[in-house]
Amino acid sequence: MKKVTTKNILFLTGIIFFLLANSVFPVTIPEISTNLSQERIPLGETAVLTVSASWVGEASEFIFTKPQPPECRGLEVIGTSQRGITYRTDGDNNQAVEYLFTLRGKEAGDGRIGKVSLSYHRPDEETDHSISSKSLEVTVTSGGEGIFSSFSSALIYIGIGLAAIIAVAFYIRLTIRRYKKKSNEVIADYVKYMEDDSCKELDHVRKYKLRGEIDKYLEKIWDILADYLEKKYTITISPDTWDEVLGGRRSSGLSEESEKELSRILKTLEESRFGSSQADNQELDDILKRVYSFIESQKDQKHPTT
Repeated sequence: MKKVTTKNILFLTGIIFFLLANSVFPVTIPEISTNLSQERIPLGETAVLTVSASWVGEASEFIFTKPQPPECRGLEVIGTSQRGITYRTDGDNNQAVEYLFTLRGKEAGDGRIGKVSLSYHRPDEETDHSISSKSLEVTVTSGGEGIFSSFSSALIYIGIGLAAIIAVAFYIRLTIRRYKKKSNEVIADYVKYMEDDSCKELDHVRKYKLRGEIDKYLEKIWDILADYLEKKYTITISPDTWDEVLGGRRSSGLSEESEKELSRILKTLEESRFGSSQADNQELDDILKRVYSFIESQKDQKHPTT
């Protein structure tokens, strides 16, 4: 009975020592992980499967055997490569061995990537250990993975594109119309008050006649009329060329009747300016009234730019 008890005690003591030893000096075991560059693989195009084994410690701690490519459904393996990576985190050396498999879509539909087994051993051991990745479900599409992955999606994107073009064109057209409308409103306001402004200026001309400054009186009437004609009809007149201008060497919006009246006014103004000393008060008042009436009569005439 004592022998059995002693053996049991020794056995339990060994187990406890083993557990304590592993907790103080844990055994490093590589961790395996997988990553697929894309879950939907277009037919005929490629994706990369990365199977990685990582651990904390030195790079020489494990020796890996090159694995066999995974068995696949709907895909084919067209290339393999591997690389080692070392990086530090929190003062520890981290190691990783990555195996890269280039896969190409072979058959459209539901695909599958089988597991990859990595065999390794320690330098001072002959026993091999193995860790395996999980299998992955993928989809092999019949078209490109991008915009035109299917005919229906192509139509959707084309429709969206056309709608965007139409919206931009409509916005540009609306902006142009608003700008033109605003410009026309500005011009219309300017033209609307052009006759009133000119008539107000004519009202101030009377003071020169009252002062006896007849030449300046006639000159101001001429200047106001000439300025009005240039602003509204782009007609430029001068005492030397007014008859040629009205004789057909210009293009304006003047009616035939208005043109005849303007010609008579300019002729009277010119004659009065050269014979101002002979002009009586009634003739001077008539000239001002005729110019005033002519400008007032042009209110209903459209500006050439509107």
